[in-house]
Amino acid sequence: MPSFPCEACGAPVEITGHDYDVKCKKCGDKRPFKCSKCQRRIGLDMIYHPERLTFKKPIFCQECGSETDFVQCSQCTQSLMRANSVEKIVNGDTHFYHKECYISAIKLQKRVLPVAAIALAFIVGYLFYMLCTHWSLFVIGGIIGIFAGKKVSDLFAPK
Repeated sequence: MPSFPCEACGAPVEITGHDYDVKCKKCGDKRPFKCSKCQRRIGLDMIYHPERLTFKKPIFCQECGSETDFVQCSQCTQSLMRANSVEKIVNGDTHFYHKECYISAIKLQKRVLPVAAIALAFIVGYLFYMLCTHWSLFVIGGIIGIFAGKKVSDLFAPK
């Protein structure tokens, strides 16, 4: 894991995965980094290309990095700076999202999944039961319905 010294207290600040609220564990500072070019203290949300952080510096803020690296949000289609985006690979293509758009899409998918799975499980199970009037087909239909509910909830996943 990459680790950088906190600019406030000097304690090591570890970067783990897609942790958007990185703060120093010792002093609690949410802006533990310093831009290598302009020397301004910055947080992880202000770092240019945070996904490229390695054990070595330099670390650049968005203003010192690149001002022309704009991408389009795959959810709301508005432009955003690549350094601010959530980057996901979907079907081999790289998609970019505003952090808020991505989080709301994931929350919506998590709400739709159980409802769709239960509803389709009962509907498909009941149809199987009505066609053959045997309880075991109700169970088999219910299992098929759960998988169909998962497919329905995938329609609400970030695209």
